[in-house]
Formats: sequence, structure tokens, C-alpha cells
Amino acid sequence: MGLFSFNKPILGVDIGAYSVKIAQLKEIGKTYQLVAFGEAPIHPEAIVDGAIMDSGAIVSAIQGLISELGIKSSSVATAVYGSSVIVKKIPVPEMDDSELAESIQWEAEQYIPFDIDEVNISFQILSKPEVSGKSEMDVILVAAKKEKLNELQNIITQAGLDTSIIEVDAFSLQNCFEVNYETFEGTLALINIGAQTMSINILENGVSNLTRYIQIGGNNYTDAIQRDFNLKYEEAELVKKGEKITSKEIDQKALGGIYRQISSDIISEIQRSFDFYRSSSTKEKIDKIFLSGGCIKIKGLVQYMAQKLGIPVEILNPFRNIEVSEKLMLDEIQDKASQATVAIGLALRKAGD
Repeated sequence: MGLFSFNKPILGVDIGAYSVKIAQLKEIGKTYQLVAFGEAPIHPEAIVDGAIMDSGAIVSAIQGLISELGIKSSSVATAVYGSSVIVKKIPVPEMDDSELAESIQWEAEQYIPFDIDEVNISFQILSKPEVSGKSEMDVILVAAKKEKLNELQNIITQAGLDTSIIEVDAFSLQNCFEVNYETFEGTLALINIGAQTMSINILENGVSNLTRYIQIGGNNYTDAIQRDFNLKYEEAELVKKGEKITSKEIDQKALGGIYRQISSDIISEIQRSFDFYRSSSTKEKIDKIFLSGGCIKIKGLVQYMAQKLGIPVEILNPFRNIEVSEKLMLDEIQDKASQATVAIGLALRKAGD
């Protein structure tokens, strides 16, 4: 669901708090081929709590990747996420699309905590009543702060590219899932755990019913390791990734305790979202979790999550049904698969969606 779009080809640019990811796909019949993918780190102060503090660092990362990957396309789909965006499924009186377009601003005022003049609004009708005139219809409402959208547009422009689409990253993840997996009958949760933010999108038979953003992620592990072992940020990042450092011997038992504590905090937030979903839905059971994001590499997280929540957890593979071009290094691409999901979902977008 783009917040605005133009009629141009699409290049997926995912601007995260830890790195920028860029993906380019080629459509071959009814399938896709990955022809370019790259990731460039940005310094930890470039984005703080979802706020862009150093746009120059992000612009440089994008430009470096474009040059490194030899990309000629200039039209970009990028994503907004976190506290600057609100996604809600709302009931509205039955009406046609043109009537809803006229009344959605008033409907939105009841559900969003922002000043209505400070946001761009988008919507999509999910279902209409089976009996005309007798019920309400379900609508997905998206409200994103204009300031954040303009900020993203400016970064893309400064990088020498054109903004074609800005959408919600949880929906980009859903795009990626739907291309790579057969129709899932039942209720599933798509969870992406990034450096600072975790997104949760709960789908019932392919339809989004709850989307939430929570300020927790991989940086929580890094901060705890840095604090408890008195390390520099860069050293704590290496320890988190399972690499050795020369400055200090790391107590593995204490490190395991940090992993368990932060993982427990993340799982508790997921459980709260699941409880909220169950309280407002006729569905009691979440059948499966598909997990992505750099955080899934944390030792034991996937298994611990499945055990504590009592729900099967599978790592989402963005290349399950997408061929990887022979010119790309397959092992390196597969190693970055969990971080690529949103960029791939963005690259799947088509003009006019």
C-alpha cells in the first residue's frame, strides 16, 4: 500500500537503523530474479529511536551501494516504519470507494494520535458486508507523518534518485512473504526484528489484521553487552555476532545471561501483541511465526521464541521462490537473507500499486 506513487520502475531501498539495503529484481514471466543486492552499514548515531540524525551518512551509504552494484535504475520504493506511522484495521459504514475517499480524513481522526494536518493518509478496503446496507466494512488505515515522508524523499533525492513509492515496511515484508510462500490458510505472524525496531504483522488467511511497531531490537543486546563488559560499541557488536575480541576475555556464562534477558524482553513484547490481537479477534490461535531481520542471528533466539510462545517459528527465506542471478555470490547473499526481506518486498512493487 503506497502512501503515494508514480509510474516508474522500482528499486527497493530499505533504510534501517543499522544499515541501508538495496535490492533490484528482474521479472521473468511469472517469477523474479535477484540481479543486485547490497548492504552498507551506517554509524549508530545516524538514526536514533527512528529519528534521522545524520542524513548525509545515509545518502553516502545509498550512493556507495548504487556505485558498487552498478545500478542504472533511478526510481525507488522505500519504506516508513516505527512511531511515525500508524496502521489500524477499522470498521466504517458501508460505502463505495469514492465516498470513503472523501470521508476517510474524518474517520482517521478517531483513531490516530497525530494532528490530522500533519499526516498523509492511505487506506485499503479489506472486506465489504455480504448483505448490502446491513453492516460495516473493514478498512486498513495508514497514517504517516508528513515530516518523515518528506525526510525520506529528501534523502532519496540527495542520493540522485527518484522516489516512486513510500510504503509501510511491514507491508513490504508481507509482499516478500506472499511471493515466496504458498497461500497460508490460518493465522500467522510476520515479525521483523531490526536494530532498533520490531514490526509485527498478524495475517488471517492473507489479510492483515494487526500491525504494530515496538522500540526494541538488536541494539538492546549490543547496549547490554557494552555496559556489562565495559566495551566500545564496535567491540560489543563483534561479541554479539559471536566473534572474538582482543581487548578482553568474555565470560560466556554472563553473555548467555544477557542473551536470555533481552530475548525474554523481545518475546514478552510479542506475547503482549498476540494477547491484544486475541482480545479483539474471533481467532484464538496463531498457527505460525515467520521471522526476519538481523536479530535472528542471535544465538538461541529462534528456538527460545518457539519454546516460550508455544508456536512454530520459521525463518522467512526471501529467495525461496526468487532466483539469484549467477553473477551474484550465492553464499554471501544467503548469509544476508534475513536482512534482505524488506528490500526485496519493496523491489517487488509495481508502479500504480
